Amino acid sequence: MQRSSAFADQGTIERARRDPERFVLKSGSPRLFTPDARHIPHRLLGLGLSQSAALAVLYGGAIVLGGLAFVSVRWPWIGLWGGVAAVLVLGYSATRWWYEELRLLDRGALLPLFDNQFVHRRATHVAYDAAAAAVAFLAATALVGPLHGDPLGDWLRAGVVVAATLAGLWIGGIYRASYLHAGMAEGLNATRSALVGAVLAWFAWLLAFGALWPIAGWLLYAYVLLTLVVGGRMLSRLLLHAHERATSGTRRVVIYGAGRAGRQALGNMLGNPALGFLPLGFVDDDPGLHGAEVQGYPVHGGNGEVEQILARLEASDLVITAAGVTPERRLEIAALCRRSGVRLLNFQVQWDADPAPPGTPAALGGAAT
Repeated sequence: MQRSSAFADQGTIERARRDPERFVLKSGSPRLFTPDARHIPHRLLGLGLSQSAALAVLYGGAIVLGGLAFVSVRWPWIGLWGGVAAVLVLGYSATRWWYEELRLLDRGALLPLFDNQFVHRRATHVAYDAAAAAVAFLAATALVGPLHGDPLGDWLRAGVVVAATLAGLWIGGIYRASYLHAGMAEGLNATRSALVGAVLAWFAWLLAFGALWPIAGWLLYAYVLLTLVVGGRMLSRLLLHAHERATSGTRRVVIYGAGRAGRQALGNMLGNPALGFLPLGFVDDDPGLHGAEVQGYPVHGGNGEVEQILARLEASDLVITAAGVTPERRLEIAALCRRSGVRLLNFQVQWDADPAPPGTPAALGGAAT
């Protein structure tokens, strides 16, 4: 019976190595407390450590944490900052080397939240903005100083500020836009609305109470409000961008041209994982762009350096996006791609008119009168 049980455990471990299921957000076996190859000892062995070295790492970690707990009894400040450092180190190590399942942003684990219709209701947005305004007002008063020491009066002032801010957001048009795939236009709209809300709150304060609040308080309030309101609207786009970058394909692609067409090509690659492209950055013949970054990707160079850049980056594909590339330059690029064994692709956005149905005036070459 012991022998059979041992074989069953080994089979569970072997299946776990092949099973792509992740236990963080999905139920079922294997789960967190199932004996499989996903726990820390097996992960350490998977990193190439011997059994003795893996055991030493485990005991070393236990000794460090135990010593930290012992020292924190006598010197609490050491325990506080040591605990913070330990959490940061363990969190980084766990997501970097041991548990890729915990890379929630890379895996897009939070994106399904934005598929829920409740998140997109106007009432939900208003409630979030009211909470954001309250947090901003609380943060400003905590940093600048208490208002008047009267709890009832302070609550009244906070209510006036929050209500006036919501009115300013509505006037600014923040509730007329959709922020599921927010871009520059939506970000500017949210920024304008938040600033209108902060200014209207200031006017409402003057009309209701007359007394001036320090300008530093209003600047802090506007800053925190802007961060929360705009950041909340752009959150889905930021999470999607992080997920797209982490799930890129295996074909190592360099984009020729860092202009508008190059950015469009980059967005198309990131938004279509089925293409299997892994963007490495840009090359551009404009010397002013060399060393810069475009949407988080570097511009490596150009003007005679393309072949060396492709070799250094081990690129498999070069995508031409610049519409202004001359035919002679295209021939040069095609020749260096052949020498380097790199596939040359062209990216372009083309608009085609829908052909007219047979029998219509357009199809017959005539015009309606």
